[in-house]
Amino acid sequence: MHDIVNSFHRNLPDRVSFGNSNKIEYIYNATGIKLKKTVNVSITNYAGNYIYENDELQFFNHPESYATPVNAADYDSGFYYVYQYKDHLGNIRLSYKDNNGNLEIVEENNYYPFGLEHKGYNNVVNGTENNYKTFQGQELEKELGKNTYAYQWRDYDPAIGRFNKIDRFSEKHVDASSYSFTANNPIAFREIAGDSIKTHFYDKKGKALNTISLRQFKKCLMKNLV
Repeated sequence: MHDIVNSFHRNLPDRVSFGNSNKIEYIYNATGIKLKKTVNVSITNYAGNYIYENDELQFFNHPESYATPVNAADYDSGFYYVYQYKDHLGNIRLSYKDNNGNLEIVEENNYYPFGLEHKGYNNVVNGTENNYKTFQGQELEKELGKNTYAYQWRDYDPAIGRFNKIDRFSEKHVDASSYSFTANNPIAFREIAGDSIKTHFYDKKGKALNTISLRQFKKCLMKNLV
């Protein structure tokens, strides 16, 4: 069990406290983007596309995935360029890199529909484990047994298929749970920042319905547009 202390700014958590005095603390910018995470004494800094842990560069993004230093203490040693395969919902399923002309699988992930990872196979990680782009492209926070996905506005717990806070637009769709994930349909929808969903449907004119709120999608259903 843990307690969450929310800030008054944008209702984002400043601190997650555990009963054994362990804690996770967060710092955000004015728009709610996470800048820093401190787990007891371990510090992660989010500098745009660059991720630092205890002042050592761990990853930075490139168009097809990310790069990680061969030696974090000596950038002149070069970088490994890792590429990723994603499914239709943006889940990172396979990470691989070139190892002296040979394809090397870095990590493989398989998920149940609501985000829990399959266990007991494909658990080998060759190199540095990257938990910053996982299910639906979100960061998996494993620290201190938290085991939630960090969407921008809310944390999501795949063990119960629910968010940990009320949807900030919940008053606009009172017929749905304020804690529901992907409108309870993770096969058809993808969550965007924890406050809207991305559909893979098209209207009758063939126009793609991309990032919309749950309320907007229900209006389309009521009007028989999808």
